Amino acid sequence: MTDDTRARLMRLLEPNRMGRAPAVRTPAAGSPAESPATPSAVAPAPEPAPTDPLARRRAALRTGGEAWSTTPAAPAIAAPAPPVPAPAVPAAAAPAAIAPALDPPVPSAVTRLLALKHAVRGSRSTAPAAGPAEPDATPAHTTGARDFAMLFPCEPRSTAFGPAWVLTDRLDPETPHGDRALGAAWAERLVSGPALAILTGERAMADFDLAGALFLDLESTGLALAGGTLPFLVGTAHFQGGALVLEQWLLREPDDEAAALTDLATRIADADWLVTFNGRTFDLPLLRTRWRLHRLPDPSAGLRGHLDLLPASRRVLKHGLPNCRLGTLERHLLGLHRVDDVTGSEVPGCYHAWLHDRNPAPLAGVVKHNRLDVLSMVTLLDELQGRVLRPESTLLRDPPCALKLAERARRFDAPDLARRIYGAGLLVPETQAAAALGLARMARAARRRPRGDAK
Repeated sequence: MTDDTRARLMRLLEPNRMGRAPAVRTPAAGSPAESPATPSAVAPAPEPAPTDPLARRRAALRTGGEAWSTTPAAPAIAAPAPPVPAPAVPAAAAPAAIAPALDPPVPSAVTRLLALKHAVRGSRSTAPAAGPAEPDATPAHTTGARDFAMLFPCEPRSTAFGPAWVLTDRLDPETPHGDRALGAAWAERLVSGPALAILTGERAMADFDLAGALFLDLESTGLALAGGTLPFLVGTAHFQGGALVLEQWLLREPDDEAAALTDLATRIADADWLVTFNGRTFDLPLLRTRWRLHRLPDPSAGLRGHLDLLPASRRVLKHGLPNCRLGTLERHLLGLHRVDDVTGSEVPGCYHAWLHDRNPAPLAGVVKHNRLDVLSMVTLLDELQGRVLRPESTLLRDPPCALKLAERARRFDAPDLARRIYGAGLLVPETQAAAALGLARMARAARRRPRGDAK
């Protein structure tokens, strides 16, 4: 080796003496792609391309295996010796290894949020659900509606608010209820008006006609008359050609109330007289509240009169009875003994149970209870007017009541009935004195009447 060659070689290796080593990139075998190599060490100053072939090869090794370039590269700090080549494949594959770990949770979270939204809103997903989840979405409601239709074959009646569901039954006059037939009151309908006027003390009841009377009783979710009390069952009965037509409006849902009240108003508007048991203080005021709440007209304004059987019963039946409740009157006077009947305090809970679990069995007991109440009012009316029309039996069972009826008959210009009661009272030792006094008063009134007319 000549001195000139040795000097050139020493000049080329000058940076290695200062602690800088060229960065050499060793491409991995089978790598799909390589990024272009960047010179890791640059000479202190640019110099012309060497003309010696050996110098060219050494310069190429120093610049990472590339051809000699006269363009200076950006200075870089070389790794300390011995140099450790950085493999290209692991560095390039690192982002790819992280990406699969981040991507899967994103669609999974979105799917869970969509499923939660559909579950809360109760809507169906755009994609068909897998498994039997969709048929079991409302099993209680579907089953309850089917059982409801089997127990209560209601007739849907069209109204402006949707269908009103009504249970209808037609009973013959000979149908027994307790120890008497339902048509017994119908047989005496022609003489019932004057008898009821004497019984109630209302002169307007003298025109009472059973052919235009409507018996009404309802079941509600409470005893208050405020807007929160819902009449979920209303039963009515009216005579039609001697037969008794029984109708019951039943609410499957509270939203059906407007339709039921609309159809019920049509039935009440066709009647002249309303017959209830404690209806003056509860049934009719509650219905008026509900009509007003739904902005419906009040059909009861066109009625000719309202016969409440509770105060009438207290006037003539309170003696010898523990109370004048309808159940008590049924047992002692009407010969009816209810078995497994729903009590009034249990009625609201039965309807709430239906709305909660769609079990119509408790509701069937309420429907039966309401049916018996309506039919008992029909036979009770026959019992009350019979106390007036048949005073002899009244004297035997309740002498003080018979004498009160005779006095009221005298005041209501029914002297024949009054004399009949007083005459029967003379045969009973307990009422002989009172009956004789009543007859004497009627005789004095009859003698004074001509002189008064003459004046």
